[in-house]
Amino acid sequence: MTGHWPLLLMPGWNGRPRELRHMADFFRREGWPDDHIRILGFRNIWGSNIEHAAEIRDAIRSLRDQTRALRVDLIAFSMSGLAARWHLTHDPEPAVRRVVFVGTPHRGTWLAHIGWGRGAGEMRPGSEFLKALGSRPIPPDVLAYTVRTRLETRVFPGAYARLDSAVADHCVRFATHPGMLRSAEVFALVRSCLMD
Repeated sequence: MTGHWPLLLMPGWNGRPRELRHMADFFRREGWPDDHIRILGFRNIWGSNIEHAAEIRDAIRSLRDQTRALRVDLIAFSMSGLAARWHLTHDPEPAVRRVVFVGTPHRGTWLAHIGWGRGAGEMRPGSEFLKALGSRPIPPDVLAYTVRTRLETRVFPGAYARLDSAVADHCVRFATHPGMLRSAEVFALVRSCLMD
């Protein structure tokens, strides 16, 4: 171990790994070694969070093997936070230390009604997926944090990005939903959530 836990970064619905490059570069400048940072690209960018959770599980195992770490930290942007929660609540050994949800629609978003794919359907408020997800708590040994924005352009209403069980909820003022992936304020908040 280098003093920094391995990081797995994940994009949201319709997201590509390149969208997380600024955040990954920030953590490299902050001292995380290259081999401790991985950006996951989902095979089906509009797919189900349950399928994405299986990809998260496999990426965690690979990152642990590569770094010899017992657990990893997750940074989940937008919809990928729902897949991360599914992994945490359905895998008997999730191997996650901390998770930071950035703009995740924990209670859904009305904008999902104009989206497509299984992922969009699962993000609709009141969906069976969200009901199932809400019925299971995040394991107590995993510390969860939320970072959200007042200028929300994708999660409607913006309060749906809150998670009641989070250790802390941070709200930034001057970044839109996609702008959070380029915000120095957001990066600093995420870093603070991961530090002991």
